[in-house]
Amino acid sequence: MKSRGKGNAGKLSQHFASSGHKAALNAFLAFQNMSSHLDLLLDKERRKVLIEEEAELQRNHEAINTLLDITQTLARQGISFRASSSEKDGNGNFRQITSLIARHSPSFKRWLDDAPKRPHRVDYLNPRSQNEFLDLLAEDVTHGMC
Repeated sequence: MKSRGKGNAGKLSQHFASSGHKAALNAFLAFQNMSSHLDLLLDKERRKVLIEEEAELQRNHEAINTLLDITQTLARQGISFRASSSEKDGNGNFRQITSLIARHSPSFKRWLDDAPKRPHRVDYLNPRSQNEFLDLLAEDVTHGMC
């Protein structure tokens, strides 16, 4: 290989800037995108299932963000999460705020109501989940992301 001289772009940088490389990269990214596969585009049922799965993932993401916001609010205010042992179960601050938000957010309420229908029946309202949320927030604070 010959040198191209000082200040001139090398072969590799020229290649990365070439239209052929950019076209190949775009084709690769399109291939990785599941929704643009030809068999998926032609099969209406598979496409419908994929759209439903993506919508479910979005609902889960929004619900978890809501639960993390509740956790963050209680932690910032120094408010206890769970009821004392003498009080009735499900009467803690975390569950009460979750119920309050569910009354005003139909999509969050639907997500909570659908918990028994999920394969693992997860609702993330138990003390273990609350502790995991606190650990995640503590990790963010420790690493300066919050």
